Amino acid sequence: MSILDILEPVYRMLPEVKVPEIAPPLKKKMLWSALALVLFFVMGNIAVIGINPSSAGALTNLQVILASKIGTLITVGIGPIVLASIILQLLVGGKLINIDLSNPKDKARFSGLQKLFAVVLCFFEAGVYTISGMLLPSEGMAGFVILQVAFGSIILLYLDEVVSKYGIGSGIGLFIAGGVSESIFWRAFAIGTPESAGQATGIIWQFIASFATGINFLMLLPVIATLTVFFVVVYAEGMHVNIPITMGRRGTGGRFPVKLLYVSNIPVILAVALFANIQLWAIISPGIPFIGEFIGPIMKTIAFYVTVPYDLIETLAYSGLSAALP
Repeated sequence: MSILDILEPVYRMLPEVKVPEIAPPLKKKMLWSALALVLFFVMGNIAVIGINPSSAGALTNLQVILASKIGTLITVGIGPIVLASIILQLLVGGKLINIDLSNPKDKARFSGLQKLFAVVLCFFEAGVYTISGMLLPSEGMAGFVILQVAFGSIILLYLDEVVSKYGIGSGIGLFIAGGVSESIFWRAFAIGTPESAGQATGIIWQFIASFATGINFLMLLPVIATLTVFFVVVYAEGMHVNIPITMGRRGTGGRFPVKLLYVSNIPVILAVALFANIQLWAIISPGIPFIGEFIGPIMKTIAFYVTVPYDLIETLAYSGLSAALP
């Protein structure tokens, strides 16, 4: 009896979004996608009850790609979903789980197992965030904090399923795009806050304010870099090679377009999820009895080398190479 047979009664109890009998029209797809995105933004602005506001932000640089906001209901974001997919795909590829993904029945069982594993990881990562100190729960509130964070990620799991079946594209891609867009917008146009003493912190407003003391075009460097990357990606997305193919004895021909960005952003998502988990283990490994003193330094070293330097371009522009080096 395989692990799929053992766990089948369990993952069959999980709620599932029904596949539409008729493909929904474009308007309904856009409506479902917009609704999922709105719920994602709402959850990203609901703070977890029972935590200290001064939570650590060790994964701040990865929050955008993980579609997460530490301290809110989407603290762990899509991390459990992506990690569950990575691990199970590796197990299937390594033949540790004997399953034929070309078989519709096996594929459905694999999807159920993946959902179950993702739910388990939601609670696991919520616990890791809480125990490691990235979330600072009030006294006696640790369990409640873990439940909130875990259920927030589970809601994202089902929103992803809704978008995949009733919306446009995938929920994971939608949430990442929404998080990136939100981050870009607020970094460019953020207005004054009590923390900034009422002064606008957005790059555009700071650039306009610099007119009074002398125009500083270096302030626009992040905006220019963002627009450059955006247009390069859009251009590369349209690049493809038409491969001629023939079928049958008569040689019926055709062309199969192969895109340059064939795998899209999937490698980036997988890499970021992996790096985020490396950083998590670097944080919690020193506290593991017996083996922590050996694993801790190793994980910290790996985490150091896989962590992208933050504000590298701005540092190079303002202070030169010597300031950017560790």
